[in-house]
Amino acid sequence: MSAGGMGLRSALACVGLLGAMTFGAVSASASGQTAYVTNEARNTVTPIDVATNTPGAEITVGSGPFAVAITPDGKTAYVTNSASNSVTPIDVATNKAGAEIKGIFAPTAVAITPDGKTAYVVDNVSVTPIDIATNKAGAEISAGLHPKGIAITPDGKTAYVTTDTNGEGNSVIPINIATNKAGAEIKVGKGSIGVAITPDGKTAYVTNDESNSVTPIDVATNKAGAELKVGSTPLAVAITPDGKTAYVTNSASNSVTPIDVATNTPGAEIKGVERPFGIAVTPLPAPAVTKITKNSGPVTGDKVVTITGTNLNFARSVHFGGVAASAFFANGAGTEIAALVPAQEIADTVDVTVATVSGTSKITTKDHYKYLPVITEVLPREGSVAGGQEIEVFGAGFKTGLNVNTVLFGTTPAESFCEPTNCQVLTPAHAAGTVDVRITVNGLTSAKTKADRYAYK
Repeated sequence: MSAGGMGLRSALACVGLLGAMTFGAVSASASGQTAYVTNEARNTVTPIDVATNTPGAEITVGSGPFAVAITPDGKTAYVTNSASNSVTPIDVATNKAGAEIKGIFAPTAVAITPDGKTAYVVDNVSVTPIDIATNKAGAEISAGLHPKGIAITPDGKTAYVTTDTNGEGNSVIPINIATNKAGAEIKVGKGSIGVAITPDGKTAYVTNDESNSVTPIDVATNKAGAELKVGSTPLAVAITPDGKTAYVTNSASNSVTPIDVATNTPGAEIKGVERPFGIAVTPLPAPAVTKITKNSGPVTGDKVVTITGTNLNFARSVHFGGVAASAFFANGAGTEIAALVPAQEIADTVDVTVATVSGTSKITTKDHYKYLPVITEVLPREGSVAGGQEIEVFGAGFKTGLNVNTVLFGTTPAESFCEPTNCQVLTPAHAAGTVDVRITVNGLTSAKTKADRYAYK
């Protein structure tokens, strides 16, 4: 994305708020209905109704509330209380504060794992994981002398903490979330403070306020790249939802620097701000599926369909029911996706959903795809007009059980016992001639083919 591309106006509108630096003094609930603002001088948090921009009654928390983060399910907000050495959970549904979680020294930043299971709190000496299910603090994780900022990769595997490991603030500590073990420090520029990770999880960007630079870190290798020179005293960094541009606030030079993520090239400084600190970029609208072209096919999959809708660009996954498409491609306008249909075990009608960084498309009747059962062979292929012969029907997509699927010889029903790929069938009586053997599963009927023919003699 160029410096003047998507997200710039949104980013600049948020300069001056302590928003995207993982120190976030402002955070919005997952539903987007409420923003929570910490009031450090009053030891409270103010909920703001986003629809009306009306502040609600203040919520009393601990002393010196600083940062706030909200769980992905939108149920709980966690507030760091830097002066009372605690964290306060707030029930978003009721705006009631829970019991303070004690024993965390001067907490500042907080980040929550994408699965919503753990909140990681940065304090003056360590990082403390909090089990969200129980609100119990775990063992402290050493992260340098004075840890500052924190960001968690989209896959939830690693937390990156900016820290004063050697007293000069020029390193980042990666924490393995599965083990809560700190890895080897990553050397960056002097005065490391802010950190943000691209939506694809490939790069972490760290601001260095003393060396006036930003350091990109390759997440796969934890190797730091060459420092990127920006304005004076860079503090916060935020990345656009499409992952194309990182925006950096330069407090001393009263500017914002855009960085092209693909090339790691800083653009011209954007002026017109004063002592900017935090920065945030509005998310892309959620995707929507409005039509599936060629919306039926065999349970064996392996055909390409076109998914039509809105905001489909930057899709992370496409699912047919609970099965992910192995390959898909979205057009630049975000109005279509070509997807390779995956196989399903049992014939049924499923919803096709698209997931992007902004969420997953809502399920509607317009996103239906019909998986049809398939008959590949009938053995033997002929029998008496009197019926009563046991034959086997092979294929895919059948439900298991006695007469749970409808098997027809032409239009005449037959008794059957089926498993997913074959049925034992008792032929019904029928006039001489050749008929198609067809099977209906969950209201969906196999297509007529040469393979399903049976001759009565």
